[in-house]
Amino acid sequence: NFYVKVIQIVILARVTHTDTHGGITTRKGSLRGAPLVKKTSKWFNLELEDLDIYKEDAKFWRSMAITDSPPAMLVELLLDTTELSSNQMLVLMDEDNRKNRVDISGSSSAPETPLGQPRTRRNIILESWSLTLSNVSTDPVPEAPVVYKKSIIFFRSLYAYMRLLPAYQLYRRLRRQNHPLKIGFRVSRGHSPEESMFRDSEIGIEVPLIEGETRSMLSEYRFGQVETPLGSFSLKVTYRSNCEFHVDESEALLSSKFIDMDENYFTPTIVTHSQESMKSTNRPSMDVNINNMDALIPSPIGMLLSFPATY
Repeated sequence: NFYVKVIQIVILARVTHTDTHGGITTRKGSLRGAPLVKKTSKWFNLELEDLDIYKEDAKFWRSMAITDSPPAMLVELLLDTTELSSNQMLVLMDEDNRKNRVDISGSSSAPETPLGQPRTRRNIILESWSLTLSNVSTDPVPEAPVVYKKSIIFFRSLYAYMRLLPAYQLYRRLRRQNHPLKIGFRVSRGHSPEESMFRDSEIGIEVPLIEGETRSMLSEYRFGQVETPLGSFSLKVTYRSNCEFHVDESEALLSSKFIDMDENYFTPTIVTHSQESMKSTNRPSMDVNINNMDALIPSPIGMLLSFPATY
């Protein structure tokens, strides 16, 4: 139930639809207008909607929890871009509130298929949650009521923290709109070999998305351990610090790039002319005053009168 509750809290605060394709699952709020009967789970004194989309994963981890050395459970949240049309592109706002195109074509860095064709990366990993159970014997062994009370505090902290991460604002925005972007999830046993076929078509969480991104684009947080008779539960999350994803029309984004280019092109010229104008006003003027031209240039009549007459 500890494993299942972690999956439940993470999914309910991120996943937007309930479709399954490409190894990830997305969640919808209703089935084509059919009435939705919500089932709830009240484990650990936290009542949440109980969805069917993680039932199979729950069965597996319930059985794995009683083994001597269960593998780490990895819950990944992925941004699904498969519904973007040909004239739409994914953009990410940077710190200066500028739009930057995210390359999901896979033409440059995606691994090739067995036929030599580049794979198309259509999913971007936003968050990675890792839950481990270490079989470290504790002395004395904690009693079940004590474990349950500590677990209540742990899950309430997890519930609140989920709503503080950047991906939560993205989740709320996508849920409010009829958006081509979706957030899905995948539960796996760490980086198992059977998941490699899906990972080839994804942009890993450690991969920068736009120019200028560094390792600071990632953040990590570790929750306090929960001691149980079977061992100690440890939960860690690695997440992208910037989740300001938007969809833009290709022509609109191109126009904005031209506008930025024009502004950058003409600004130095204006500055240069302003500086030249300031310099010209500060140096001594060598220009001739047009009003004094008559005094400087003698008239033809005056020149004739100044010479002696010759007969």
